[in-house]
Amino acid sequence: MTTPGKIDPAVWRDGRGFVQGQIYLADDKYVSEALKAAFNLDVKQHRPILIVQNDQLNVVPQMPVILVAPITSQRRVYENDYPLRADGTLLDKDSIIQLSLIHALPKRALTKLIGKLKDDDLRAVKERIRRKFAV
Repeated sequence: MTTPGKIDPAVWRDGRGFVQGQIYLADDKYVSEALKAAFNLDVKQHRPILIVQNDQLNVVPQMPVILVAPITSQRRVYENDYPLRADGTLLDKDSIIQLSLIHALPKRALTKLIGKLKDDDLRAVKERIRRKFAV
């Protein structure tokens, strides 16, 4: 049972709760071929992604997709992308959260939870998203 006004992310039909700021491995076959070609993304079996969709949308069980930003260790940085230092817990290499490539992925593409961004990093990412979309 949830407290009024509190978000219960455990309402997904597949049993997973998604939360903004979580990093997952996503099946790369769901990443748009157009994005791969336009930004010369390397093709992998799985790619780390950051959930950027807000938690109000994350608890809607009928929504089959989720907004994410890919994470890469390649040093291409575009405006508003966010550098993320490797700390040995979330990622093994210094990486870039590609906020310039935010897109929707089917929830079924998210295969393994890696962890969650630190609060300071999440605040900085959200600020860059606000600037990017001027909201």
